[in-house]
Amino acid sequence: MDIIKNFSEAWVKKDLNGSLNYLSENCICNNTPVVKITGKDEIRDYFQNIFNAVDDIKSEFKSFHFSESGDVICEFQKQFTENGKSVMVEQMISFTIENEKIVSYSSYFDKSELTQLTSLGKIIRNKDKV
Repeated sequence: MDIIKNFSEAWVKKDLNGSLNYLSENCICNNTPVVKITGKDEIRDYFQNIFNAVDDIKSEFKSFHFSESGDVICEFQKQFTENGKSVMVEQMISFTIENEKIVSYSSYFDKSELTQLTSLGKIIRNKDKV
């Protein structure tokens, strides 16, 4: 669970290298309603675009569920702020961890909330850089 919490703490601080440190080289990021990408280089670009689009990110964990195989499911809320406007998103992420690294994660959320923010909405709608 420390890997998940540390990854998430680095992510909400928009610490690109800090969050990438917890991912395997060939990590699969399945941001289900938006994009599926593989590998740290693609994930780096994707994260950087999100970090550039928003002024602030906050996160509050609601629950953790652990499987016998080592997978972790987290339920939490994320708040994204851009130019003084904030949106709250309920999110669930399933993580697979091997050798102390996140090898894959699938994120599930309603993307309609995020499209209310101008720059982040462009990423969500166009799966593109801001």
